[in-house]
Amino acid sequence: MKDSIPIIFSSPLVRAILDERKTQTRRLVRWPDEVVAEPPRAEELDNLGDGTTVTIYRNDQLYTATCPQGGEGDELWVRENFRLPPAMNPDPAAVLITRYGIERIRGSVSYDADFEPWTKVSYATLPHHQGRRRIGRFLPRVLARLRLRVKSDPDMQRLLDVTERDARAEGIVEVKPGFWGLPHWEPFDHKWNARDAFLHLFRTLNNLPEELNPWVWKTSFARA
Repeated sequence: MKDSIPIIFSSPLVRAILDERKTQTRRLVRWPDEVVAEPPRAEELDNLGDGTTVTIYRNDQLYTATCPQGGEGDELWVRENFRLPPAMNPDPAAVLITRYGIERIRGSVSYDADFEPWTKVSYATLPHHQGRRRIGRFLPRVLARLRLRVKSDPDMQRLLDVTERDARAEGIVEVKPGFWGLPHWEPFDHKWNARDAFLHLFRTLNNLPEELNPWVWKTSFARA
């Protein structure tokens, strides 16, 4: 098993993990620069056998793409948006940990996924936590509260291969009868089924046009 691997999730998807609605994630396959201009066809791909790396042989060259989420048994630690009290702005969390000690910072941190619009708790009721939002990529590992265990080696597939069942495992819910999405979405973002809602979410997060059908890593996980 590798060292614990960082993975970032937006606040509504962290909420979905906490609520045990999200047990899968899909991430774009990052191809070598020489391959990006002409994405590989399925018949070009060859798996090395460990389930986390694929190879492409093209123009007498061997290229590899490796899943950053690791494989079966690996641990992921979640980076998520967080806040610290206003008096601690604007210093980075790592600096504050050095200055005040980890226990004080742990006692002061709050996570956006625990508050509106994903729960019934509002920041307005917690004025001591109304510091600025700190983006998840700046969350130190020692402040991460969520750890996930990868259940099986990743599956590399096309985005449009996602099924209705997969989309629900990605955290998509029926927000009202006949309409699917995430709880904080505006009504015009809702879709008629979970699959279409997930595709909308994925394309929005990755800034992808609808006509693209990229390769993605599908990773299944459980709370560690």
